[in-house]
Amino acid sequence: TCMLDLSENGIFVVTDKEPVANTQLTLLINLNGKLIPVDALVLRVSRIGEGASQEVGVAFRFLKISPEDQELIRQFIRNELMRGLKLE
Repeated sequence: TCMLDLSENGIFVVTDKEPVANTQLTLLINLNGKLIPVDALVLRVSRIGEGASQEVGVAFRFLKISPEDQELIRQFIRNELMRGLKLE
């Protein structure tokens, strides 16, 4: 599984699994080597690409995540947005 998009409230991933929309799952997100468990809801399943090698993309909304882990995600996003910017 490969993360494509991460927010404080959810994640979009490319996966070889195709879960059913509105299914609740527990995810383990590997964020810089730290595993973050979240309970999530499958919002949408979509196909990426065309032909026989289509991949499945899945949008999840976080239902349950600890405040500490949510802060780790928030800080990760902040760091990624600021990477390469030179502030004076």
